Amino acid sequence: MDQSKHLGSMAIIREAIYLPTKNKKLMLSAFLLCFVPSSLLLTGNSISIYPLLLNLLTKLYLISRETPNTPQFFNAIIGLRDDADAFVRVYMILVVASYVVSTTSTIVMVHSSLLVYSGKHAGLSDVFSKVKSTWLRVFTTCIYSSMLYMGYTALSVGMIAVPLLRASGAIESIVLGGLLALLARLLLVYLTMEWMVGVVVSVAEENCYGLEALRRGGETVKGKRLQGFIIALVMFFAEGILSGGYGVLRAKNAMSFIVMGFLIVLMKLFSHLVYSLFYCECRKEAAYTRVLSTPAEMLP
Repeated sequence: MDQSKHLGSMAIIREAIYLPTKNKKLMLSAFLLCFVPSSLLLTGNSISIYPLLLNLLTKLYLISRETPNTPQFFNAIIGLRDDADAFVRVYMILVVASYVVSTTSTIVMVHSSLLVYSGKHAGLSDVFSKVKSTWLRVFTTCIYSSMLYMGYTALSVGMIAVPLLRASGAIESIVLGGLLALLARLLLVYLTMEWMVGVVVSVAEENCYGLEALRRGGETVKGKRLQGFIIALVMFFAEGILSGGYGVLRAKNAMSFIVMGFLIVLMKLFSHLVYSLFYCECRKEAAYTRVLSTPAEMLP
């Protein structure tokens, strides 16, 4: 790839599609290494969490129809408690497994993408070495990113949904609430882009992780924020379509449901390639800007 050429938003996505062809052995190995555990985790989530949740909701419905202070009512309460305990245990196991698999997949895909982009001839041994040396700091960055995501979501819901529920159905309030919700969602798409670049920073740059990596991610995209937002918007719509299809097909067609789940996993892995290339483009743009701003007599 021509390192002096600056790419646009769609060009970065296209380059991410063709990137695996530049080192087929490494990228195929990386994809399989991430795809298999991620797919198993998604399948495990589907066959464990959703049945437990459905059973829990069914018990709640049955309790609502029982007469209080009867043996049947107390038996239903005990059954509900047992189901809730089982749900929490399984959910916590899946959350921990999800962070472990997600962090490892992030390092594998990002580092493989950076190696291929830079033209280095490397193998899985280099990737495993990177996983070993950076896993904890990338995990820390992912945790902070998740906390910021959940905090922003809770704050936006509290500031928009709660006043909207008190609006007594006024059309003006509903329209205003809808517009605010749309703006809040678009802002979240942008912030997610910065946080994704921050995660790439924690893989690519030494001794930079956590909030510092997320802050540096925001600095890295400076000058290319619109381009990054367009990329994030495209990825958001693509993942939304796949997730919507995944939910619709859950109870209709088992094979299509499984295929859609595999596509979701592939899309998540592909997003690491896209944001890795975008990070490289941002660094290249920053280096180019520094050269232009340096007086001629100071250049070598």
